[in-house]
Amino acid sequence: MCIRDSYISFFDKLVGKPAVFVGLKNFIKLAEINYNQVLINTFIVFTFITVAIRMNLALTIAIILNTEFKGRRIMNVIFMLPYALPLVPVVHLFRIMYDPDWGVINQILRALGLIKSNILWLGHYNTAMMCAITIGVWRSTPFWAVVFLAAMKGIPEEFYEAAELEGARFGQKIWHITLPRLRPIISMLLLLAVIGNMQIFERPYVMTGGGPGMATTTVVMYFYQLSFQSLIFGKGASLAVILFFTILVLIIIPRNPHSKQIEED
Repeated sequence: MCIRDSYISFFDKLVGKPAVFVGLKNFIKLAEINYNQVLINTFIVFTFITVAIRMNLALTIAIILNTEFKGRRIMNVIFMLPYALPLVPVVHLFRIMYDPDWGVINQILRALGLIKSNILWLGHYNTAMMCAITIGVWRSTPFWAVVFLAAMKGIPEEFYEAAELEGARFGQKIWHITLPRLRPIISMLLLLAVIGNMQIFERPYVMTGGGPGMATTTVVMYFYQLSFQSLIFGKGASLAVILFFTILVLIIIPRNPHSKQIEED
């Protein structure tokens, strides 16, 4: 698939017309305003911002669930429910909740007196992106929290007991004992999350269709629009090639001597 896309990316290929060799012209054309917006959406918003929020929330939840308190097992089940639900129905549910006229979110905000007029959540750039991020964080954070919790269970209790004897506080134990032991898990989840968010398609496509305008369009959505809606196969293939090699670099980079040393430590 990648070899075929690489070949087509050097041609101007339209349906019903012979392919014309254009060299790097398709790649050069991608450096336009719309594509810049797509890059920002994919690599900055959906990847780094979403992953940063998810990481901090998941660590906080895992730390809470790693302490003894009544009803902890019930809380474990509740936290996992968002991840267990199918994605597309969840996105449709959120679309209903965000509806400006009869969505529950606007109704609650009006009842609390926080807004006087309905907010068009999915109709403005900032709010549409915020809604898309919220769904991703809400759905994926529980899985991260469970992974972190499982890793915390493997940390010997003697480490914490020794730290307490030396007068370490709760935050110091987290910073000097828990987080260093979670470093390989954090690295793995970060890599998987970055790769996964670069390929994100279903959530913004079902929720906003990439709009308003190009506000929530991702690289994969843009590839779909170019290749299967506009039928501009050459330009779409060049976009797929760029995404492939970007992900390939991200996979190769962690496998360096420094990362190996970290894993051995």
